[in-house]
Amino acid sequence: MIRHSKRFTVKQVVALLEEADDNSLPSDDDNSEAEADDGAQEELRHMDNVQTSVADDTSSSSAGHGQAGNVADSSADCAPVVSDIESSDEDSACDEWNTSVNHFQNMHQMYQGSPEVLVSLTSTDTAGQYFDAVLDDEISDLIVTQTNLYRNQKQAAQGRSAAGEPFTDGDLRAWIGLVILMGIHQLPEVQNYWSSDPLLCVPAVKTVMPSKKFKKIVETIHCNDNTTNPPRGETGHDKLHKLRPLLTKLHQKFATLYKVSGTVSVDESMIAFKGRSSMKQYMPMKPVKRGYKVWCLADSATGFVTTFDIYTGKAENADDSYSLGERVVIDLCTRTALDEWTVVAFDNFFTSVKLTEELYKRKLFSVGTVRAQRKGLPEFMKKKSKLERGEFLYETKGCVAAVKWMDNREVTVLSTCHSPKEVRDVTRRAKDGTRSIIPCPLAIAEYNRIMGGVDRFDQFRERYSVGRRSVKWWHRILYWLIDLMVVNAYVMYQINRRQHSVSDQLSFRLQLVRHLTSSYTSSRKRGRPVSFLANKKSVPEEVRLAQVGNHFPQQNQNFRRCRFCSTTKAEKRSRYTCTACDVPLCLEPCFRKFHAK
Repeated sequence: MIRHSKRFTVKQVVALLEEADDNSLPSDDDNSEAEADDGAQEELRHMDNVQTSVADDTSSSSAGHGQAGNVADSSADCAPVVSDIESSDEDSACDEWNTSVNHFQNMHQMYQGSPEVLVSLTSTDTAGQYFDAVLDDEISDLIVTQTNLYRNQKQAAQGRSAAGEPFTDGDLRAWIGLVILMGIHQLPEVQNYWSSDPLLCVPAVKTVMPSKKFKKIVETIHCNDNTTNPPRGETGHDKLHKLRPLLTKLHQKFATLYKVSGTVSVDESMIAFKGRSSMKQYMPMKPVKRGYKVWCLADSATGFVTTFDIYTGKAENADDSYSLGERVVIDLCTRTALDEWTVVAFDNFFTSVKLTEELYKRKLFSVGTVRAQRKGLPEFMKKKSKLERGEFLYETKGCVAAVKWMDNREVTVLSTCHSPKEVRDVTRRAKDGTRSIIPCPLAIAEYNRIMGGVDRFDQFRERYSVGRRSVKWWHRILYWLIDLMVVNAYVMYQINRRQHSVSDQLSFRLQLVRHLTSSYTSSRKRGRPVSFLANKKSVPEEVRLAQVGNHFPQQNQNFRRCRFCSTTKAEKRSRYTCTACDVPLCLEPCFRKFHAK
């Protein structure tokens, strides 16, 4: 049992003796005064011994810690002084803040795993194959089916019987490819990509799809049936009904693609939106001040977002025993398959003593900056402290350590995985440009290292963001989801290519655009086919157009009729055949045109 010692004044000692129980008084009245004096002297001697032992312990522990040790010694004025007599690891779970660090000397070892791609993709696979692992056939079929359903419903509402050509998987992938390409070539308006002005248009966009078809896809693309959502105000109404099936499938897909490392971070990602929506948030201190807020749990090492949740406002069935920030962290950690004793980092919006203790019960470490006015914090965290730069104070309660460190200003942190006594040197730059090395608590140094997982994802996303203004409120979220799929595919691509030349994100996106658009064309050939070609056995397109770089002309001894230009009225012969297609072709221009779309 931990003994709490306290400094008593003479008046307090007299008051304690006066309040003593009658059973403690001596039975002999003649000796009562002498025994009382002896007891008071014994009590004073005991207090002197405890204070001396605490002072010796504090001075010895401060040795080797520089400025931090001196400040830790001054923390005795902020909380009861705790003696290490008869202390043990089990006793660390006390209900009061103290300066004991016994718990952190014998705590569990942190999980040290590395990020891992769980699907059979290698360093030789292309960007398109990594993206196809994310946007699989199940997700693609969902969007294609719901888009065709919405088109038919729209046509029926207008009194029309047919909706024209159906929306296909090829249309979807080509449209996504163009959206990604537009994020690289950013122009003010969508119609600029099809402009006749050579200084404004993007030929790579024009050759894939006409503007009319692109705009029609934007108008009709859907992910859910609108008729199945109850009206607003009724039970079961979902504000994200239009995207709910896609959100569910993406959560399931990310869990099967990737295994996080030993450190993850929880933070918010903002989707810029200035229209009218009840889900829109205003955050004046953020770079994106107005828009949708998305809670994300990302791998600190890579920025891979494994779990996310779009904030729609206060939930009706929310657990009032936890605050919003606490509920968000617990929910994201519950939905993610984290190994035991993984470190979870979050900022001061989420951090509280209750949250760190709850995560520790779930066998998860945590570290995060904390607001000084949170409930349950020790008194020294709430008051201004006269500290020099590099000095710090700390106290512990059970598995939680509270640390205050002076940098340019006070930094307050809660941690369950770092001993508050451990210090690491960090470099700081002064206003005149000079650099200096100052001591920093390990908890704060590690927090700075692992907190940037979601920020890393935002950096990848914002560099070539596909977001574009739209009349429909949910399109901004759909574009964010496309960016999320591209960035996660790129992260997996980098992990597997770590031992080889790592490609930058621009090259990855360009390669992905070629993959999504190369086998697609929306232009239809008009008129009847040439009778000469119609009566002959044609070469399948998967042979004629696949791996064109492997098609070479080969000279033969005999002349044969050219498969492309020879007709019954104008016969043309050639000595050259294609090595892959095995058909005779003129070298120019028939060989080139035959292998083009």
